[in-house]
Amino acid sequence: MVEAGAKVSVFTTNVDGASVSNVETNSCVDMDGVEVTYFASPYLKRLYYSPNMKLALKNTIDGFDLVHGHSIYLWPTMLAARTCRSTRTPYVLSPRGMLVKDLVAKRNQLIKSIWIKLVERNNISIANAVHFTSLTEYKAAKRFNLNIKTSFVIPNGIDIDDVDKFKNQKQYKKLQRKDMPLILYFGRISWKKGLDRLIKSMTLVTRGKLVIAGNDEEGYTSKLKRLVRQYGLNDKIEFKGPRYGTDRYSLFLGADIFVLPSLSENFGNTVLEAMALGCPVIVTSQVGLSSKVEQSKAGIVVNGEPESIADGINRLADDQTTAKQMGENGSRTARNEFSWKLIADQMFEKYQSVIMSSVNDDTCR
Repeated sequence: MVEAGAKVSVFTTNVDGASVSNVETNSCVDMDGVEVTYFASPYLKRLYYSPNMKLALKNTIDGFDLVHGHSIYLWPTMLAARTCRSTRTPYVLSPRGMLVKDLVAKRNQLIKSIWIKLVERNNISIANAVHFTSLTEYKAAKRFNLNIKTSFVIPNGIDIDDVDKFKNQKQYKKLQRKDMPLILYFGRISWKKGLDRLIKSMTLVTRGKLVIAGNDEEGYTSKLKRLVRQYGLNDKIEFKGPRYGTDRYSLFLGADIFVLPSLSENFGNTVLEAMALGCPVIVTSQVGLSSKVEQSKAGIVVNGEPESIADGINRLADDQTTAKQMGENGSRTARNEFSWKLIADQMFEKYQSVIMSSVNDDTCR
């Protein structure tokens, strides 16, 4: 956004899981041209509550042409919406995959339902526009019958320069593992990712080893390891833990197949990373990028049942020519349609449209 010509400020907290980040608070820090201010959350960390953020937003909001809130069920987003309403400042909200009825029903249904009724329904009706990262996310949100003034779909992106730089540094050459293809899952280790289905599918995979990598903030890995032992898959499944920065790219470069078996996924950043790095993908139809995967022939879309996942893996493991072509299709699609520059230009244009529309709207300044 900065490179597109915007001046960007980020207000966030220092909350980092159960701990806090080692950052200076209440002071603006320049990060690649973006003004970032971290605020402490002395209590109610689960909601990211921060009195100092409230004061800062109240004192500075008149200097912004537009505010963009990311995620829901959190205090900062509620604060931003209410402050914008009182100052008539244009406001965009991105639910980030949190408006999915099936997920709400499975985790904290009562609390989230009350929060939606008392907080988010109003926040969304206030917003000048609601941003979704995929048509899948938009359709899921519509099931809540919320009062959305305007909505638009703009996907996430990927830094193609970082991808190319990493590949050149590694001078990587894809290995052909005819006997034991390497299957990769990379992302958060969470119940909503459908990893139990993926593990069960490995009982039906004829050839292949599965690597599961990513950070686990829910303590879910121990349950998955019990499933591995239960199915007798100790030799076919390995857990590698988290990978950060561009180090995660080595996982995609070394994999023959990438699988994201999520129960719900508003977009699927790791799918895009796999595509950019030339790895064929298998995704469930609940993944936001699934329609693009199917359209570009970058992989296989499955229904999420273990049998369907296993069938997709076996097909790519047995047909390396098709797998290679899918990898090339994905790389081309990521480069041509999802570079951050293209995405930022689209968002910049949408921001300008929202600001201009608000000038003639009595509900905003």
